[in-house]
Amino acid sequence: MAIAFRRDGGTRGSVLLVHGFTGSPHEMEPLADPLAAAGFGVLGLRLPGHGASGAGEPNVWSAWEQAVLDGFAELTAMRPGAPRAVVGLSMGALLALELARQSGDEVRSVVALSPAVTLPPALRAALWLAARTFGERGRSRMLRKGPSDIADAGVRAAHPKSPPFPVAAVLSFNELRLAVRARVGAVVQPQLIVHSVRDRTCPVTGAHWLARNTGARDVELCILERSGHVIPVDVERAHASERVVAFLERTLAPRALPDPPVEAAQAAAHEALSES
Repeated sequence: MAIAFRRDGGTRGSVLLVHGFTGSPHEMEPLADPLAAAGFGVLGLRLPGHGASGAGEPNVWSAWEQAVLDGFAELTAMRPGAPRAVVGLSMGALLALELARQSGDEVRSVVALSPAVTLPPALRAALWLAARTFGERGRSRMLRKGPSDIADAGVRAAHPKSPPFPVAAVLSFNELRLAVRARVGAVVQPQLIVHSVRDRTCPVTGAHWLARNTGARDVELCILERSGHVIPVDVERAHASERVVAFLERTLAPRALPDPPVEAAQAAAHEALSES
């Protein structure tokens, strides 16, 4: 596990931020300061095999999942006893949902940004074929990622480039996707799902599918009109951040009440003694 960034925030709770497949912590960091300003502690992960990864670092489902489990445990050390939530983008949303399923009440709420529960039909077909026909040599073939799915041209040009990744990592991502789809009915925590109609990486139909099939009764669905796939850095990032903060303020922890005035506290103590 690699903690990419941290914000101490306040005492209202703590939040784990998880980026997507072939992404990096950069795409989640715009959420950190708004969450901290609202009183939440924040940890941002770098998943194994992503960003500035070390040589030989595993780039598979089991390693990503373990990194999320370790990061979630780190939130306890950061804010002992505080309620915890997880926010994930794309594959990070899959990992967030799986963490919630495994951890039960320890995860208070979940935010799924551009959840990768559904892929374009041509890509699904290609992955199905590759999983059944590629041998070891084919799975080790390295692929280069194309331009990021970001509507804001300036942000897209400055967005960090992902290093090449093996076919095996893509197949592992798809195994995770299919597993989460099969288990999502067991995820009962409150959920905010944010997706854009212009997402070319993961169709917005996936957001509607997740809202229908999750086991949660408390589901907010926010559909954006102008963004691409990488919502936290794109043209509607401010609105998305506001929705995330408002959702966590509602579901994670209400704002703590101020301490009573000294006079009121003394009067309450005197009354308690007089009744004993």
